[in-house]
Amino acid sequence: MLTRHPMPAGWFLKCYRLPVTLLYSFLFLSSLWANPSDPNQFFENNVKPLLESHCLECHSHQFKIRGGLSLDYRDSVLAGGLTGPAVDLKNPDQSILIQAVQHSREDLRMPKDKPKLRSEDIFILQTWIATGLADTRTPPAVLTRNPKDHWAFQPVSKPIPPKFEGQPEFQNVIDSFIQA
Repeated sequence: MLTRHPMPAGWFLKCYRLPVTLLYSFLFLSSLWANPSDPNQFFENNVKPLLESHCLECHSHQFKIRGGLSLDYRDSVLAGGLTGPAVDLKNPDQSILIQAVQHSREDLRMPKDKPKLRSEDIFILQTWIATGLADTRTPPAVLTRNPKDHWAFQPVSKPIPPKFEGQPEFQNVIDSFIQA
């Protein structure tokens, strides 16, 4: 006669703890990636570190700009480079940036001379583009005045020193400018 050995207490939890934990972790993280509630936070936590570690070495004003593409700020990403606009906000998968990191184009594979990005990293870039390309980095102020109006480009003139009432005469003309 065969006798059954009773299962030890808690065997179910011991056997299924890891798969259930992994499943819930995956569902939680994928919900954050697929629909980030705060696009700026998504950019700061996911996209910015990815760009800094893989892209800005070759596509930043701080280091160099290859292919005419700067990934420093949102406007420069939208402007694109020599091959055209880097992203297509309406169709992220058709963006040149995504095609380059997926190595789906023979003529354009990024990062250049390095291994292809992980699929998770490509998904982060796709999500970033699909959610509107949020970017917390602020570009430097753009010079709106005409550079020729700068004082250094004005013709040399002899300025009239300021006059002060009730003040003693200055020993040097420059002193009156300093006092003003």
